[in-house]
Amino acid sequence: LAQDEEFIYIGDIGNNRGGRQDLAIYKISKALFEVQDEVEAELIFYKYEDQTDFSENSNSDWDAEAMIVIQDSLVIFTKQWVSQNTNVYVLPKQAGDFKAYKRGAYSIGGLITGATYDVNTDCAFLVGYSPRLQPFLITIKDPLATAGELEEIKKDFLSIGTAQIEGIALVDLKNIFLTSENFQNSNPP
Repeated sequence: LAQDEEFIYIGDIGNNRGGRQDLAIYKISKALFEVQDEVEAELIFYKYEDQTDFSENSNSDWDAEAMIVIQDSLVIFTKQWVSQNTNVYVLPKQAGDFKAYKRGAYSIGGLITGATYDVNTDCAFLVGYSPRLQPFLITIKDPLATAGELEEIKKDFLSIGTAQIEGIALVDLKNIFLTSENFQNSNPP
């Protein structure tokens, strides 16, 4: 999920196996949503500009769960199962069929599962977890201008134990809500 002043954006962007060619984002008017029981969504379809192989794998680098809105763009951070990195893709936030253009990549050592953006500080906040389920929070100042510049990110490991962190919501810079899936340790871990 992502939002701006007028719309809510719901990403149907999961692609664990890498074979999907019907990635979509649903754009819903907040004004209509507040006064109607049913709202018809505008559809934003996209493909990644650099994905050429759509064969199914057990896990792929073409999955995504994290999306933010910056000005007139939707920004998607991939959840790369193989490389444990994230690519940053940008596409217009208007209905239509688009290519998502790669703006950069971050070597983060884990899976990005959620994102939010603070327009006042121009910071993106990403959450995810390492292969050993160690949750982290990444802060990126000016995410479109610095995409891929490692010195422009800050990674903090969260001291909440083992967790499959999945979502983030920013109330203000002192109040951030995080969610995680229920996780039970197995033997062997």
